[in-house]
Amino acid sequence: MEIYDETDGELLLLGEPGAGKTTLLLELTQELVERCRHNETLPMPVIFHLSGWTEKKAPLAVWLAEELNLKYQVPLQIAQKWIADDQILPLLDSLDEVGQAVRPACIEGINAYRKEHGFIPMVVCCRTSDYDSLSERLVLGMAIVVQPLTFQQIDDYISKNSKDLATMRTAFRQIRPCKKSSRRHSCSIF
Repeated sequence: MEIYDETDGELLLLGEPGAGKTTLLLELTQELVERCRHNETLPMPVIFHLSGWTEKKAPLAVWLAEELNLKYQVPLQIAQKWIADDQILPLLDSLDEVGQAVRPACIEGINAYRKEHGFIPMVVCCRTSDYDSLSERLVLGMAIVVQPLTFQQIDDYISKNSKDLATMRTAFRQIRPCKKSSRRHSCSIF
C-alpha cells in the first residue's frame, strides 16, 4: 500500500512465475476495497485478466465494460458509465498471457486509456522477462520487481506458526535449498 500510495496508484508489478505478483495484487485489492468502504468517492478496484483482451483486441474502455458485464454480471450500460466516469480502478493481471504478437498493441491500448482518462490509477502485473523483451513500455509511475521468498523466509514463517504447520515444517526441512551450478540447478530431497 505504501508504494501504491507513493506512486499515486500507478504501479507495474514484475516478477518471475510464482514470485507472488497475483497474490500481491489480491492483497492490494483487499486494502483498496476496504478504503472504498470508508470513502465512497474512491474508484472501485476490479481485477481484470488481460489474457481475455487478446480475443477481442478492443479499445481498453470497451473491453473493461464488456468484462464487467461478462465476468461480474454488471449490466453493460452501468459498466460503460462506470468506465466513462472513472469509477473503476483497473487492476490488470497477466500482461504476459496476452499473445506476444499483440502485446505491444495491448500496451498501446492501456497507455491510450490512461491518457484519455487523465492518467488514472492503474496496476498491471507481468512476468519480468516478458516485459523486458518488449519495445513498448507502460506509462506508469513505478515498476517493482517481486522477489521470490528465500528458503530462510519460508522456514521462519513456518516456525512462527509451528502448531498449525508442523507437518509442513517437517516436509520443508527435508528439502535442501537448490545449489546452482554452471549448467543447471539441482535440488535434493532426503
